[in-house]
Amino acid sequence: MSASHPALSIRVLLAVCAAAVLALCVRVAPADADAIGPQFPISSPHTAEGMQAAFQDVAYNTVTGQYLVVYVAATTPDEDDIYGQLLDAAGNKAGNEFRISAVSQEHEEFNPPAVGFDAETGRYLVAWDRDETVYVRVLAPNGGPLGDELPISAVQNDIETEAIAYSPVSHEYLVVWKAFGDGRVYAQRLNQDGGQVGTDDAIVGGSTALEVDNAVDVAYNATSLEYLVVFAAEPETSSDGEEVYGQRLNLAAGEIGTDDFKISAMGPEGNTTFDAAPPSVVWNSVLNQYLVAWHGNPGPPLNNSEREVYGQLLAADGGKIGTEGFRISDLGPDGTNEYNANRPRIAFDPFSNQYLVAWHGDEVGLGEDEFEIWGQYLAANGAEIGSNDFRISEGPDGSEPLGNNRPALAFNPTSTCNYLVTYFSGTPNSSFEGGSTVYGRFASAPPACPPPPDVLAPTITGLKVTPKTIASGMKAPAKSKKPAKASKVKKQAKVRYTLSERAAVTLTVERKLPGRKVAGNCRKAKDGAKAKGPRCPFWAKIGKALKQQGVAGANVKGFTAKSIRKRGLKPGAYRIVAAATDAAGNGSIKAIARFSVAKPG
Repeated sequence: MSASHPALSIRVLLAVCAAAVLALCVRVAPADADAIGPQFPISSPHTAEGMQAAFQDVAYNTVTGQYLVVYVAATTPDEDDIYGQLLDAAGNKAGNEFRISAVSQEHEEFNPPAVGFDAETGRYLVAWDRDETVYVRVLAPNGGPLGDELPISAVQNDIETEAIAYSPVSHEYLVVWKAFGDGRVYAQRLNQDGGQVGTDDAIVGGSTALEVDNAVDVAYNATSLEYLVVFAAEPETSSDGEEVYGQRLNLAAGEIGTDDFKISAMGPEGNTTFDAAPPSVVWNSVLNQYLVAWHGNPGPPLNNSEREVYGQLLAADGGKIGTEGFRISDLGPDGTNEYNANRPRIAFDPFSNQYLVAWHGDEVGLGEDEFEIWGQYLAANGAEIGSNDFRISEGPDGSEPLGNNRPALAFNPTSTCNYLVTYFSGTPNSSFEGGSTVYGRFASAPPACPPPPDVLAPTITGLKVTPKTIASGMKAPAKSKKPAKASKVKKQAKVRYTLSERAAVTLTVERKLPGRKVAGNCRKAKDGAKAKGPRCPFWAKIGKALKQQGVAGANVKGFTAKSIRKRGLKPGAYRIVAAATDAAGNGSIKAIARFSVAKPG
């Protein structure tokens, strides 16, 4: 899943945008900085001639707090594979680079992989195409493969550009791709294990009258419970150039709303000089709307072959909001084709209700055809905020072969509240000795970042009861002989334990009774009933539970038999079962300590 459609936001972002924090989510504030720290290499060295490492995608895992970056890289001088690298929230490598694809592909067949994220299980889905077929592989949260790579499409002519979204409602991925051969957008539903669901290779975009001819993207709408697919296409029955179109899909990948509705409008109709190219889309979880971005040419004041980045806000039903086709990038002076912006990608920050749009392009002061990565923050209404076209990559100026290309973004909503921007530097699929390397750099988010959610459960250690035997609190039978040591048994005991953090602690008392195993479970043995099943200890809850607001560190709770049961406790074997729940609702593993109750006397 590319950062333009982060499924990772589905669960966490909805939670943070609940009513309790609505005031935070609707606040619009400019970013206080741009790029943060130096850029850092992500891919390992690949010295074979050819791609080395390039064409990456990235997803943030809200379960593990890590990023997964996937990319194409050279395995041999003639063949490439899909590789992955996990990063922690600070961008440090978490383990070594690992190979994802099982079968290599020739250099000339390389196409960018896509990565999606399942916020319920912490798993990833990686998609790519080989031999005109789309393949996927499910990865564990640690990057390990869960099963084989699986073909999910029929053989189709000239497949390119997969995109992935995930729905926690249907517990399914939606993978979309384009096939140049017939000019269509296809979709396939997959379950959490990568198994195909529903219609095979469902056509969801394009027609005989509208030929798809560029990259696709998809976003999941967790409020409306639907997807939005965007793509570039050119009408067959007119002389218009390519424009960006959209199609809404329900959870079953069925088309809903207007069929292939038009989003962009580059230049006057009837003129193929002005067109739009690879679109990107992201869902705004605060306002339940979308931002779509693309590069294109609307006509004057731009030169005929000059390109800049444009955007369009859409309502949940696909209707246009605000200014139509508003401009985002400003690389170089207008009217010259020497400076162009290309392939924008988008990420959304729900805490400040704003977007980061990034693209690659050349600017005044760079070498000819030298690309760098640029960024622009946008408010929820599309207005530019913060620095204009700030630079993200750090390629050496004046060196075209070492330019930076094709950004992919992911927003971290649970730890740093920053964007990770990934890109590749160099010239892929060539014999250039510098090769190509995947890099990353962080871009800032607003300073009003809420603390990360508490997902760590408290722990209870050292649970014990002293003394081990206490008085029952019951009256001895009138004519019974008083036990010799009855007077020495203490009435009060203390429960001692250590907590890892402040938490509410419940101490439940259970009495040991004879039981019998039935169907694998221990059940209380009935008095006078014929014995069935092997004997087992049956622990029955007695009286009322003891409760305490525990502190981090050592804790003590005193009790007597009568504080548990008003009439006291019958003699026998007992145990204390302790459980802790912190303020975030995280529950501990239960701890157990045994004690006994003496005969009354």
